[in-house]
Amino acid sequence: LHRGELAVIAARPGAGKTTLALQIGRELADRHKKVLFLSLEMTRQQLVERLLVQWTQTNAWDLRTGKNVDALEARLAPMRKVIPHLNLRVADGIGYTVNQVQHLLYKLDTDGGGAPDVLMIDFVQLVAAEAGLQQHATISEYIRALKELAIQYRMAVVICSQINRESSKNA
Repeated sequence: LHRGELAVIAARPGAGKTTLALQIGRELADRHKKVLFLSLEMTRQQLVERLLVQWTQTNAWDLRTGKNVDALEARLAPMRKVIPHLNLRVADGIGYTVNQVQHLLYKLDTDGGGAPDVLMIDFVQLVAAEAGLQQHATISEYIRALKELAIQYRMAVVICSQINRESSKNA
């Protein structure tokens, strides 16, 4: 990933795009990069659960159902000092528009923390449609605007995108 550039993680539904993006984001945060993970699909709680599963190598279902809590606590104990200092911020919200993303970046930049080194957006098909535009045109415009934000804020942008099921049948 390079500042000012936009990368796409694309795959079919259920292939692990979100998990991969979270792993990349976590690795970058471990390397002292500021990462903003913006989910248009999942809540912060769901994303934090996925991160906890990654960090502790526990069973996701056990975490969700509260099984083996003692084992989870034991695996989390050494990380308690590290986790609060990670520069991995998670924001959620359905259908962020480009203006909302830009406002969020501006707020982060001016509140003293600075703009992120990497902005990750999961997933682009859930962007709110602009008035009068078809979904395809909205996504194209959204990606173009994100590229401009990557240049403006000198950050890398990673977007997750779902491959159309119909187009994958023809491959």
